[in-house]
Amino acid sequence: MTTILRSPVLVAGVVIGLVFGAAALIAGEEAWHALLAAAIPIGYGAVVTLVGRRSDTASVLSGRPIDERAMHLNEEASSWALGITVVVVLAAFVVADAGRGDWAPYAFIAAVMAIAYIGSLLILQARH
Repeated sequence: MTTILRSPVLVAGVVIGLVFGAAALIAGEEAWHALLAAAIPIGYGAVVTLVGRRSDTASVLSGRPIDERAMHLNEEASSWALGITVVVVLAAFVVADAGRGDWAPYAFIAAVMAIAYIGSLLILQARH
């Protein structure tokens, strides 16, 4: 039970679910919509936390890789995900700019990604 309570994804899922549910209620949505908005992240966190004890993939998704191999796969998958996301955001920026659309949201997302990545690198290098 202690492992379940210490799961970062479960805790984040509960917090995010409660925030989403409250936001839906504040926005005047129906109760079922607020319940669904809360249940999805809470359910995701609960499922990957419970299944993560028996599955390599679910253990990584729950934020608690079971061994070094799973941690390495998580790091490599994260690198690929970041790279692909960067390409998609930059492509959306170019398409919006070429079509005389609003490119600012894509520039903002790209800036946040760059600052987060560079900041993370600097913090990790300082710690090690």
